[in-house]
Amino acid sequence: MKDLVSPLLLFLVAQIAVLAGLAGFSGRKRSRVRGMLLLFLAVMTAGLAALSTPRVAGCLERSLEMGLSGDAADVPDYIVVLAGGYLQGPSPDEDVLVVETTRRVLAAVSWWKESRASKLVFSGASTYRTARPAERLPQLMAETAGTHGVPAEDILLESVSTNTREHPLGILALPGITARSSIGIVTSAFHMRRAHREFRRHFSSIQMRPAPPRPVPPGWRGLIPDGYSLQHSALYLQEWAGIAWYALLGGAGH
Repeated sequence: MKDLVSPLLLFLVAQIAVLAGLAGFSGRKRSRVRGMLLLFLAVMTAGLAALSTPRVAGCLERSLEMGLSGDAADVPDYIVVLAGGYLQGPSPDEDVLVVETTRRVLAAVSWWKESRASKLVFSGASTYRTARPAERLPQLMAETAGTHGVPAEDILLESVSTNTREHPLGILALPGITARSSIGIVTSAFHMRRAHREFRRHFSSIQMRPAPPRPVPPGWRGLIPDGYSLQHSALYLQEWAGIAWYALLGGAGH
């Protein structure tokens, strides 16, 4: 469902619709409709250009952020890091976390180092349809944390959940974790709203910390369109679509 919320896809559909409209009318009728169709296409083009700028992408990301929840002075029993995916290489040794997952892991490690009293839980199953085990994704996250000083005895892996709705259920299935456990959640800033909504349905004590939001280039550079910004604008729009979908179905969406 979220995949359909793509600015580029919508723009291409609009182009096809305009071309079909121009080809479907003739004579005076075509001249009356032509102006409206071209205006519609111009608006879509301007919208696509705006979504391709770092400044608009940054505004969309900030619209998804939320204030930190819970008492920051409290040390959570478990710091849960929600996976954001990885890239599979030709061999397991060449597998690598995507940037967003790495940023989440590093933010969690920084939180853990404040007291070193919490357990780190890396949550998210690998969804590649290959011989890789489901725990490959949290294993990569654990390896990254290990290189930054987190000992293996302070790490737990949850490799059952495949989406935001399933993360808290997978966490609850781990030994020693109950609904009364104090949970700290680390995810991307744009993903905080949806993650908080799902975890508060299952846990009574929740703290949220985001990975740092992406910086926006200052001045005129923030207004120059680029494909990287368009990619992230699409991601943030899809996140809003996911929030709406979860709300519509009462958390039963994917």
